[in-house]
Amino acid sequence: MSDLPQLDRFVRDATRFALRAYRQARQWLEQTLTDAGVLEPKSPAILWVDRSPGVVAGKHGRAGRVDPVTGVTIETGDRVCVCSSCDSTFLASTWEEIQRSGSSACPICHARRSIHPL
Repeated sequence: MSDLPQLDRFVRDATRFALRAYRQARQWLEQTLTDAGVLEPKSPAILWVDRSPGVVAGKHGRAGRVDPVTGVTIETGDRVCVCSSCDSTFLASTWEEIQRSGSSACPICHARRSIHPL
C-alpha cells in the first residue's frame, strides 16, 4: 500500500472493473462460439452424484413433486435433477432441454452451475 489511500482505492476499483469486463467478454465469446458450433456446449458443473444402482426419484423424497417448468408430476423411477440453491426438482429431460437452449442457470433462482442429477 502507498501513502495515498485515494490512489490505492482507485487502483483496486480499476482492477475489479477490468476483471469484471474480462469475465463478461469471455462469457459472451464462449456463448457466441458455442452458438456458431465452433465450441461444444459445456456440461454443468456437478456438485455431487449418487451413482448407486437403481437410484430413483422416490428414494430422495422427490416423487410427487411437480416439475416447475413443464408442470409434470414427478413419479417414482423418473430421472431427476435438483438445484442445490433453491432445491427445485426438474425432470432430467427438462434440464437437458434447458441446456440445449444455451442456459446453465436454474430457471427458478437463476443460480449458475447449481443443477445436479440425483
